[in-house]
Amino acid sequence: QQQQQQQHQQRRQQRPHWQQSLMAAARVLSVESADTGASVVVRFDSRSYLFNCGEGTQRVFIEEGVRGASVADVFLASIDWRHCGGLPGFVFTAADRVAGLGTDETNRMAVYGPRGTRTLIAATRHFL
Repeated sequence: QQQQQQQHQQRRQQRPHWQQSLMAAARVLSVESADTGASVVVRFDSRSYLFNCGEGTQRVFIEEGVRGASVADVFLASIDWRHCGGLPGFVFTAADRVAGLGTDETNRMAVYGPRGTRTLIAATRHFL
């Protein structure tokens, strides 16, 4: 097994630089149901990206043992409660994380979505 690991490391070092450092994985956190929206987390190295943040997303993170603190950005497919209902709570939790770690650029989370995303964030900011 140690020999296999060494061979893998040698093959990895022979790749171009941009291929050496990129490790990616995708995980379906939840499918749409009566109490949760569909959510997918894509992880590249140490940063994760959340696609859709429906109601119950934080609960699914906890149940599945996924670290929500590693989410760098959130992408919304639509401004529909099925896709963004859990966003206020998720952002609130992320704000607690940032408050504990400092406010440099590496700790900030961005939310991307269709027209109306900015209005949604503005409407909920008083609760956050």
